[in-house]
Amino acid sequence: MNNKAAIGLVAAIIILVGAFFLFNKPVTAPVVLTQTATTSPTASSTPTVTPVSAIPTTTHVPAASPSMQVISQHQTPRITAVDTASLTSSAPRPIVTGTANVKSIGIVLDNPAGVGIEGASNIPVTNGHWTFAPAQALPPGTYTLHIIGGDTVLVTKLNILAQ
Repeated sequence: MNNKAAIGLVAAIIILVGAFFLFNKPVTAPVVLTQTATTSPTASSTPTVTPVSAIPTTTHVPAASPSMQVISQHQTPRITAVDTASLTSSAPRPIVTGTANVKSIGIVLDNPAGVGIEGASNIPVTNGHWTFAPAQALPPGTYTLHIIGGDTVLVTKLNILAQ
């Protein structure tokens, strides 16, 4: 095979692969975000909801014949929330509580300077409720909690008050 034929063959393969990916895109629903925590006047927390992934509600599947099929996929959103009353404490080892509809959650605790100082994974969710207490005593200050386990990462503030 001469060089011109080999280059032409490679170019044709690249064009066919590019056309396949260009014209064979699945149809997905737009991303729906749900706030998983609320604030109360007594707790000084500011929850932030960050999307982790989108939940597809429909998928386009090309059929062997010219007709098309749409397969519906209905999934329950995985939600993790924190009890805002547990975000303010004067105890050096506060107990933070919340709810979730997953088997377990993870938590990353940042100090007031924004440096991660503790993390826990596989915190069990029992009957829809979870509990977390830091392993170390925390001096007064405002800490950031990253609660991981649902379709979103919940970022909120934990306030340790001076005794």
